[in-house]
Amino acid sequence: MSPSGYRIGRWLWRSAQLVVVLGGLAGLLYWLRFAPVAVVEHAVTPGEVVVEVLGTGTLEAQRKAMVSPKIAGRITEVRVDQGMRVTQGQVLVKLDDSELRQQVGIAEATVTAAQAAVQRTVADRTRATAVLTQAQREHQRNQALLERQVTSQGTFDKAVETLHVAEANVTHATAAVTEAQKQLLAAEKTLAYQRARLEDTVITAPFDGLIVRRQRDPGDVVVPGLVDGQNLSNLINKLRTD
Repeated sequence: MSPSGYRIGRWLWRSAQLVVVLGGLAGLLYWLRFAPVAVVEHAVTPGEVVVEVLGTGTLEAQRKAMVSPKIAGRITEVRVDQGMRVTQGQVLVKLDDSELRQQVGIAEATVTAAQAAVQRTVADRTRATAVLTQAQREHQRNQALLERQVTSQGTFDKAVETLHVAEANVTHATAAVTEAQKQLLAAEKTLAYQRARLEDTVITAPFDGLIVRRQRDPGDVVVPGLVDGQNLSNLINKLRTD
C-alpha cells in the first residue's frame, strides 16, 4: 500500500471511531433527558402542619393585679400557690373572722332591740293619740255644758288641762318614734358595715389568671398599704392573666 493510501485509511479509521464515540455520547444524553422517570404514589390527606419557632423574648401580661386585703387581720388559710391558675371569684385567702363574727352578732342584736324600740314607741304614740281623742271629746262636751251652765268652770278647766296634757303626750310620743327610727337606721347601717368587713376576710381572685408569686403564709398578720418598704401588702403578690 502506498503511503498516501495508508494515511487515508488511517484518517477514515479515526473518523469512524469519532463517529462511534459521538453517537454513544448522543445516545447517552438522549437517554438521560428523555428516559422515563419512576413515579412513587403517595396519598395526601388533610391534617395540621406543626411549625415550631424557637427564640427568646419577654412575656408581658395583658392585665395584672396585686391582691391585698381591705382590712388588717391574721391569715388562717392560703388556698393557692405560685404557678396555680385561678378563676374569677375563686377564694385565694381567708383571714381570721372570729372577732368580726362577734361584732356582726352584736350589731344584729342592736338592730333587733332598735326594731323593738320602734314598735314600742309606735304603740305609745297610738295610745297617746287615743287619749288625746278622748280628751278632745271630753273638752267639747264640757264646753257645751258650760255654755248651758250645766257644769262648773272648775270641771271645764280640768277638761282643758287634760286636753293639753294629752296633746303634749302625743307630741312626745311622735318625737320618740322619730328618734327610735333614727336609732334603727343607725343600727342597720352598723350591721351592714360589720357584715361588709366580715366579707372582706375572704379574698377572691379579681379575674382569671395565673399566680406568679406568693408572699404570705397562714399565721402572718397583714394590713392594707405598704409592707417591708415595698408595695407588697398583698397576700398573693401578682395575679396575671394568661
